[in-house]
Amino acid sequence: MAEASIETRAKVVTLWEPKPRSGAPKKISPQDGNTVLDYVAQNPFAASTKVIEALHLNSNINRDWDSVIFTDEKVFSTSQDTRKLIWRPNNTRLDPRNVVTIRQSSRITLAYWGWMSSAGPGELTCIGTRLNAVEYIRILEDVLLPSVGIVYPPPHRITLVQDNSAVHTAAVVQEWFQQHQEDTEVLPWPAKSPELNPIENLWAAMGRMWELRDVPVPRNRHVTGIWEHFRGHETCANLLASMPRRLQEVIDTNGYWTHY
Repeated sequence: MAEASIETRAKVVTLWEPKPRSGAPKKISPQDGNTVLDYVAQNPFAASTKVIEALHLNSNINRDWDSVIFTDEKVFSTSQDTRKLIWRPNNTRLDPRNVVTIRQSSRITLAYWGWMSSAGPGELTCIGTRLNAVEYIRILEDVLLPSVGIVYPPPHRITLVQDNSAVHTAAVVQEWFQQHQEDTEVLPWPAKSPELNPIENLWAAMGRMWELRDVPVPRNRHVTGIWEHFRGHETCANLLASMPRRLQEVIDTNGYWTHY
């Protein structure tokens, strides 16, 4: 094994030393210690945050992902407010027949929050385009907990994945998770890592179907119809089965982008 710098080793040891706190101090396992040393040996100038992310990725590779709940928000928007082609004879641009006096945008924007697991799509709920922490807590209480409880009945402990948006990391939201830590666990997740969350692939598949024109139903029903389309399919199960490969690819590329 290549030797890591003394400074980096000291930084890692200091980073993972148990700090004084109430209750029993937490320590990393020997396996985690080896993971850290292997990582800094290959990346001697790595920042502490990168070491932490590497440890989280390694420890999660062999996790049972089948019942992990992946959550995210998605905005669907049409692009029908572009200029329209008009056929007219020369020099008739200002003819009343060729002029729209009030230009109204026909763009439709709908925002949703949803969750998925290997069992398939979970609950999908329409949200405002400017989601805030209070509204997010309402979703957690009124949508997430009841709907996940149907698929994974108590005493199952919910293991949740969410990105690091300001709404998700707001102090009041973190306080809510602290109050529900007996039945809800939030996995630490690397920043700016959408390709690690398989619900992004589900959103992408939905987006391709959303783009279909001449939809004979209202757009909100169209979105829920697409969501329900994936229920009973193997799409979500296959996406969850790819999690070990996703994490391993991030480790192999030293944190750079993956093909997912």
